[in-house]
This record gives sequence, C-alpha cells and structure tokens, in this order.
Amino acid sequence: TGPLSKTVEVTHAPNNEIIYSGEVTIPESITYNNETYTVTRIGRWGLADQRPTLGGLNITSLHLPNTLRCIARGGLSRSTLTELHIPDNVELIAEYAFYYMQELTSISLPLNIQYIANYCFNQCSKLNKVELPASIKAFGMSCFSDCSALSLLVLDSPEIPFVYMLNPETTFPMDGNYTPFPKGFSENCVL
Repeated sequence: TGPLSKTVEVTHAPNNEIIYSGEVTIPESITYNNETYTVTRIGRWGLADQRPTLGGLNITSLHLPNTLRCIARGGLSRSTLTELHIPDNVELIAEYAFYYMQELTSISLPLNIQYIANYCFNQCSKLNKVELPASIKAFGMSCFSDCSALSLLVLDSPEIPFVYMLNPETTFPMDGNYTPFPKGFSENCVL
C-alpha cells in the first residue's frame, strides 16, 4: 500500500468502531487527493468482527472486487456471512482468514489458489461443502478443524472428481503423488 504502488487495503476501523454492516461492496479502486488507488487486499483482521459480543459487524452480504489479490490473516474472521464468493484473482488466503465464521455454509474459492492456510476455516461450524479448485497443492494445519457440519470436499479435477475424507490420515493423489493431510486437518468433522 502507498503512493508508489498505488494500491490500498481494506482495514478495520480505529478503536474497533463498527463501520461495516448490511450489504457491503468493496470497490475496485478509490480516489484520494486526486490519486486513484487499486484495492488489492483485505488487510489483517480487515473485515473481522472484533466485537461480536457488542452486536458485531452484521455484514449480510459481501461483494469483493476482481482486483483483490490477498485476504490477510484473519481478514474475515467472525463474520456472520452465510456464503461467500472469492474472486479468481485472489492468490493468497492467509491463516485464520475465515476463522469462526459460524454462519458460513458455502464458499467459492478462486480457481488459481494453491494453498489453504493453517486454521483457514477453523470453527466454521455450519460449513457443509467445500469445492476445491484443481490448482490446490497443499493444505495447512487444522485448516478444516471444528467444521462440525463439513461432510464433503469436492475437488474440481477430471482425474479426481470427488474427495471423501473419513479421517485426518486419508490421502488422495495430487499431481501424480499421494499427499497426506496435515495433523489436525479435519479434527471434529463429520467427514
């Protein structure tokens, strides 16, 4: 972020003031002092609900720009969204990005994402189905732990049309190799 890169990020309000609620659309760019900046990132804890016991952010729907490249650590954690579409240009989804999104039932991941970070979906208790793009190469530790409703992971690949997991030791082929899931991958899941 800054004047040289001409990019900006969505960040949380000072003093955790609640400024995001209802239907939220993040624009592709903003203009400040006659300079245009491209929105490329949801910053650390940027749209995270920092005050859930005080009513929280209460975002009912979220529209992310196609210019978005990164969702930083905890970017949407504790959000009350029930579904979410991540634009295909997103290259990085950091740890805890969707942590404790207890109302989330479905998510559309970017087509080119290669890694699901540590604790990314941890405690998304209503998440029941995840469609993984064929680009996925690795999973972080406990990325789906405590997702108690999760019963199906679907891998978008002609070679492996469906992935059913019965326990954290389950493996399936990726790029011709067999890759074990990391410790805690799906702890306390129905899988």
